[in-house]
Amino acid sequence: MPASISGSVTDNHGRPISNVRVLAFHEPTGSTFGKVTGNDGAYAFEMVKAGGPYTLTVEVDGFLPARRTGISIKTDQCHVEDFLMEMSG
Repeated sequence: MPASISGSVTDNHGRPISNVRVLAFHEPTGSTFGKVTGNDGAYAFEMVKAGGPYTLTVEVDGFLPARRTGISIKTDQCHVEDFLMEMSG
């Protein structure tokens, strides 16, 4: 099984947020991959390059953007990274 990154994006009430832009940046290669969450707030990057570090950024209108850095993934690992977004303004 190749390496992957997946997770969910919710608000402070635990409700899933759809249409969130999720970007995965692989620092060693400078490659960026993008996904958008579905109605269930889930996203998945399948068959990503093992190693890292990766930076994940999530953004959607009405919420403050969030970022995670220094994510390293082992071969055959499914790394889960969930986000709780705070409303802006």
